[in-house]
Formats: sequence, structure tokens, C-alpha cells
Amino acid sequence: MIRIWPIAAVFLAAGCASPTAEVPHKTVVAESVVAEPIEPASVQAPAAPAAEAPTPAPTPPKAPAPDPRDVFPHIRVDVGRRLVEIAGEVPIDVRGPTPRVYLEVLVCARDTKEHEALVVTDARASHVHGALLLVGLQPGTPGVWRWDGVRPVATPPTGDGIDVLVAWRDASGQEREAPLASWAESTSDGATLDAAGDPNGFCFAGSVMARQGGGEVYRADIDGTIVGLTAFGGETVAWRRMESPESGVKTPHWIAKASIPPAGTPVVVRLRAR
Repeated sequence: MIRIWPIAAVFLAAGCASPTAEVPHKTVVAESVVAEPIEPASVQAPAAPAAEAPTPAPTPPKAPAPDPRDVFPHIRVDVGRRLVEIAGEVPIDVRGPTPRVYLEVLVCARDTKEHEALVVTDARASHVHGALLLVGLQPGTPGVWRWDGVRPVATPPTGDGIDVLVAWRDASGQEREAPLASWAESTSDGATLDAAGDPNGFCFAGSVMARQGGGEVYRADIDGTIVGLTAFGGETVAWRRMESPESGVKTPHWIAKASIPPAGTPVVVRLRAR
């Protein structure tokens, strides 16, 4: 069952249900026939009717393949390909005076965690959630860390699997695409996140609802954690392998790769259902 939060009204307000094709139908009206009087002498045995070939049923027109559409600000959906696209940009400069940028999230909302993220966007996390529902994905739960009195215990995230890709244009104007996790590497051995991480990658965790100001809010709208790396407990899309944001649990070791595009480069993050 698809879990729809109390913010469902926000998602539905976009008025972007998948298009359907109307199949034209034909209404057949029988015409009334008035018989003329016939003299008895002229009545003859009726001839056997000639066999008629069956009339084939009309073929209904095929529904057109849905085109990508803007469903929320900075978000596009292609229902047919089960794809959500988020417009963003690179917020960090790995070529500047502080080239080593430690990462805690991969995609964040503006004015939240862009100093430790690979992509920043003006899209809202709750709108990303709604777009993922539109392409048929089911949310699960974010990963959480709990203290059992002796040590921290990890509960991994759940939810439908998602491939997280990033597209951009290089210096020559060519469009390029790569797994977003390939933009992160380990300080210990230089392995990229996509090569060293869980093969299941990312999932639609779906964040949680939190109390604020006497009401409920979508937590990732506050935290800005749209695509997570470390587990804060409120990510919309989560990395399945648990990484703690607390240095006391594990020393931070994921940094932005030196070869990522310069700060300010426009990018498109593509969330594709598996």
C-alpha cells in the first residue's frame, strides 16, 4: 500500500494526474422501417440471405506515451519511464582554498546543508516525495541510530529501490551522466561511494512527519535532506548502508571527488525507479 502523508493535499494540489486517452465510441441508432401493403398474389418465398463477412470490431486508439511534465517547481516527472528529475547546481568548490569537502548528504534543499552536499536545489523535499508517488514508488522508513545503553545500534532504511543519477554539461557543451555516488570518494582508499557501497544503493525512505509550532511538518522540508548519505532519520531518499553523522560513532571519510564540475554548474538529479 502506498503511504501518503497528511501532506497529500500538497501533492494533489499540483493537479498533475497521469494523462489518459479517451477512446471514442460509436452510438448506433436503429432506424424505424414502415412496411408497405403487399397483394397476396405477389407474395413469393423469400430468398435465402447471402452470407455476410463479420464486421471486425473497431480498434481503439492507443494512449499516447506520457511526456515529461513539470509537476512541482524545479521537478519534472516522466510517468512512462518512472523517472523524476530535479533541477539543481553544484554548491561546493573542490578547487578552492579548502578542496577537501566532507559529505553528509548528497542532495539538499537550499539554505540547509549545501556546505556538505554535492547538489543543492530549490525544490522542496515534500514535492520530491509527491513526484516519487506519481511514478508508482512506495515509501518505507528512514534509517535511524539508537543508543542501547552500551553502543549505537543502526536500523537501516526501507523503501522501493531508486537509481540516483546526475546529468550536466562539460566544458565542451556535451551532456554527461553518471551515478551521483561516483562523485564521492573515501579518504581511506580513494574508492568511490558507488563502488564501495551497498549494491542496493538508494531507496525511497519517505522521511517522517514531525511536530513543529503546534502542527505537523514534513521533516525533510526542515532538514533539507532530499538524498541522504549519513542517516539523520528524516531523509526522503536514503543510502541503504548506514553511515552515522556523529564522528564519535565513525570517523567521517566521504569527501567530494576532485573531478566534479565547478561550483555553480547547473545539474539535473535523476531519480529512476528500479
